[in-house]
Amino acid sequence: ARSKTVVLHAAEASVELKGAIINGQYVRPWVREGPELNINVTPWIVPGGKNEIMLIMGGSHETISSVTLEFHTPGTYP
Repeated sequence: ARSKTVVLHAAEASVELKGAIINGQYVRPWVREGPELNINVTPWIVPGGKNEIMLIMGGSHETISSVTLEFHTPGTYP
């Protein structure tokens, strides 16, 4: 992940996914539209090290259909 922009991407239908805790730091999106969550988590990821990621949900019990970490060339997203 060195010299990459790291984006946490998750999809779920209820829009109850509020953010994530990345290595102890609560991170949330500035704007959330629709069933997908995208958060630039680059500042909180430890390249080559152990990383703990916890997703934070709201009140309903919904299924998260996918979770990925995306690696982008810096400056291309977001």
